[in-house]
Amino acid sequence: MLLYIMKIGIFTALYADRPLDDVLKYVSGLGYEAVEIPSGSGSSHINAEEILKGGATAFKKKVQGYGLTISALSDHAETQLVLGPLDSSTDDVFKGTPDEKVNYGIKRAKLMSEVAASLDVPVITGFVGSPNWGQWYIYPPKNEERRPGHKIRPRSAPARSNLQLLYCEKGASAYK
Repeated sequence: MLLYIMKIGIFTALYADRPLDDVLKYVSGLGYEAVEIPSGSGSSHINAEEILKGGATAFKKKVQGYGLTISALSDHAETQLVLGPLDSSTDDVFKGTPDEKVNYGIKRAKLMSEVAASLDVPVITGFVGSPNWGQWYIYPPKNEERRPGHKIRPRSAPARSNLQLLYCEKGASAYK
């Protein structure tokens, strides 16, 4: 019988304005055991291209040096383009036609699976998108400008979250 024990972790995007070493030191000092690293374009905590060019070992050692493990990589903004919204509300993420946005989102999801595989991280997270985010939450942030005064639905209202976990147990080749 296999027994899996979940480690208590934190999403480092909460501290995106701070260097990763400072964040790792701080959260390990609070007693966290794992971190989820935001890994989209422009992340201040990881550079996907550097990891794939041979930086995986050094990155893992940095995290492990603080007594932490990487529970997941996340790319919420870019992976949401797979299913949308594909209108101007996501132009800050990627500007292009709807087809170009979908292709970019797929490309980024595949890249994240390659990075996760090279880091031995079993999970990547992301929004697979929804054309009706505005029905229950102001996301992407651009919708806030388009719908001033919009109220978030109460918790009792049904939410249609399309959050999906993408497992990369078989490595990047499983997603090609």
